[in-house]
Amino acid sequence: MIYGIILTISFTSSFIPQIVKMWKNKSCKDVSLFMLLLQVIGYFSGVMFLIVEGIENLLLSFNYYSGLFIAIITTVGWILCDRYDKRKEKEINKSKRTT
Repeated sequence: MIYGIILTISFTSSFIPQIVKMWKNKSCKDVSLFMLLLQVIGYFSGVMFLIVEGIENLLLSFNYYSGLFIAIITTVGWILCDRYDKRKEKEINKSKRTT
């Protein structure tokens, strides 16, 4: 039981450092989109496994559903951050041309 709780907390909270890093640096260049997409696929597969097999384990359900939720939020955050990075680069390049 204790291992299931540790598993759930560690996997679910593993995204927090990435989110903080993107927020703090206002950049997502150090975070891999591929890693985030693999996390989304993995957690989605876990959710589908629970549904298809009819497994009603609270810890597994919490782990997969919360992990999927946080993985999706982090991926959307990465996409928004990437757009911000590209817009910032365009502004810098534009200001270099005018000077």
